[in-house]
Amino acid sequence: MRASVFLKGTRDGLSAPARVNNPDGTRMRDGESLGVGDVDKDGYADLVIGRPNDGFGEVDLDDPLLKGGQIGVVHGSAEGPEASRTTIITQGTLYVPGSSEWADGFGGSISVGDVNADGYADVATGSSSEDLGGVYAAGQLTVLRGGRFGLTGNGAYSMNQNTKNVPGTAEQNDFFGSDTQLLDGRRPGRAVHRRHRREPGRRSLGVPQPGRHPHRDRLGRLRLGHPRHGQERLRTRRGFRSLTRY
Repeated sequence: MRASVFLKGTRDGLSAPARVNNPDGTRMRDGESLGVGDVDKDGYADLVIGRPNDGFGEVDLDDPLLKGGQIGVVHGSAEGPEASRTTIITQGTLYVPGSSEWADGFGGSISVGDVNADGYADVATGSSSEDLGGVYAAGQLTVLRGGRFGLTGNGAYSMNQNTKNVPGTAEQNDFFGSDTQLLDGRRPGRAVHRRHRREPGRRSLGVPQPGRHPHRDRLGRLRLGHPRHGQERLRTRRGFRSLTRY
């Protein structure tokens, strides 16, 4: 099994890689996707590890919670990742939409950012092989909310191309949610969202649709955050489709 490692910042640069272990000293499971953010607002960055690979039901799992994919959170501390404070989120977690099924890919393409400007980092993740009804691998994305107790299923919601006002239609092998990126709606690319004193902060969520456009990704940009007037507006500009909640 591969290992998770971290490199601590020092005045002289990064330290040598240190392995993240479980409380019993064994190696902590790594993943295929990683995000960093303060999901419990304690001042320390937390590791959000996406583990979408469940072996497609063709191999025996040493962790039954890997079925369908999972997200592992390792909380940060003054000394670095604190293995004694970990959380596992799956589609079987209370209030998380969906259910854990083989090869869903939940935990893929982790993206971390504060989508509702409450000071807690939230997590977006794709489950790009999610079947929707009888539509194979249409894909969906899920947003998990950070809070006082860290990342939980409380307030979680999912979107797919059959969701109202989301552009397109869920079709076979769309793999919607295969890549997600939370962006600052006004200053794209910044890791920390800044907001005006009198205007709620908003974030955009980019979701390519590789199955729909095999030679180029079209980025469906979903703007998340505080509703301002209870209305939603859909617009298209230069190949980008935006769902904006005002």
